[in-house]
Amino acid sequence: MATTMIHLDGSVIEAIISGEWNLQEPAAMSAIAYSEAIRGAVLSPTSGFLIDKASFVRKIPLDRIISFDRDIAEIFADLSPGRTGGQQARDLMIAATAIARGARLATNDRRLAALHGASVPGRAPLDILHIE
Repeated sequence: MATTMIHLDGSVIEAIISGEWNLQEPAAMSAIAYSEAIRGAVLSPTSGFLIDKASFVRKIPLDRIISFDRDIAEIFADLSPGRTGGQQARDLMIAATAIARGARLATNDRRLAALHGASVPGRAPLDILHIE
């Protein structure tokens, strides 16, 4: 039986660190979301929260950091037309990664959460767990 895996958007890390949300499943993360999470600590090396956020994601096993590959790029392209909910390209890349892996995506970003149910041919619709 396959292990249930939840993909994390960087925006949900604060809820995990603060104890507002208890992560109950093994976590994975797109390389896009991972890079956003560690970038903050590099740009603001004296920010305790950003350092904690980077430390948290760096503990995710390497095989659970999902590279942006050709398959995910194709899903990203299929997701892109007609999106007017304020999503940026990186939001769609993070969503495409979750779709490619058939994983639920946890976020507290309302623009990203608006993609719940988005679908592309041959894939299950995106399942978003919106943590507020």
